[in-house]
Amino acid sequence: MVPASQQVRAGKLIRAAVVVAMAALSWPACSLLLHDDATQCHTNDDCARFPGTLCDQGQGICVTGFFPGTGAQGGARSPTGSGGTGGEMGRTVAGGRGGSAAGAGGMPPPSSDGCPDLDGNGVRDCLESLIPNADFAAGIGGWTSETGITQSFSSSDGKGDPRSGSLVLTNPIQSTMATGLTMAGVTYCLRDATASSYDVYLEVAVGPASDGVVQAGITFGFYDAADCSGMPSGMAPTTLLDQTLTGWRLVQEIIRPGQGTHSLLVRLVVVKPFDETSAGASFDNVLVRAR
Repeated sequence: MVPASQQVRAGKLIRAAVVVAMAALSWPACSLLLHDDATQCHTNDDCARFPGTLCDQGQGICVTGFFPGTGAQGGARSPTGSGGTGGEMGRTVAGGRGGSAAGAGGMPPPSSDGCPDLDGNGVRDCLESLIPNADFAAGIGGWTSETGITQSFSSSDGKGDPRSGSLVLTNPIQSTMATGLTMAGVTYCLRDATASSYDVYLEVAVGPASDGVVQAGITFGFYDAADCSGMPSGMAPTTLLDQTLTGWRLVQEIIRPGQGTHSLLVRLVVVKPFDETSAGASFDNVLVRAR
């Protein structure tokens, strides 16, 4: 039986998912802080009472996380697309120009020869993924940590391959003055990405979490510039797995960035309540390919 304290925290995580959805509609990498004031801030100085946050002047709220392609402050270009549908025990947070269909929570297919073939098309994923070193066999270089996030290499591999490993993310962002969720992670820019749709597959192992409540997954930011610079024009739904799924699990989705997109910001994320000390997840075999 799940302890009552953990049931309460899990309930808080589900209710606070709305917070992540609201934040995602404006910024692909920020967490909303709830407060009684109708307008929390006008400048970054107004957010000093929330350590590690900046002011989103467009919404008048203090947020924490990474603002890709922006300065410390700025308004948001609102995305308009609809989200996809979640798979078994997965969850999709809607948002973004374009759309997506997502599934999450299944067991990954077996692999007997190093780099796997998660999409089952007969081609090993590390040979066709637009992301170099998709199986982290050569370490974790190339990924950019968002504010407060730590990344490390682990010999634990999604396919149990001793020649490879995985990327481990830890989200320690905490505030005793805020309620809701913090969502942060690492990013990788896919430059000159102009296809109308992409297949996405990866493996995720959720946890550990100091208080047993955590979600982890993937999302994408869409950019008109070819190098993920400037403001995002939209984002894909955030597909998340939660702590009830143990071991390595498969996440798969189709994203459709929409016209005018010239680069994709791939984002691996860990979501936890603000009052939880720390939470983490492992990621492996990230396949992104044009359809």
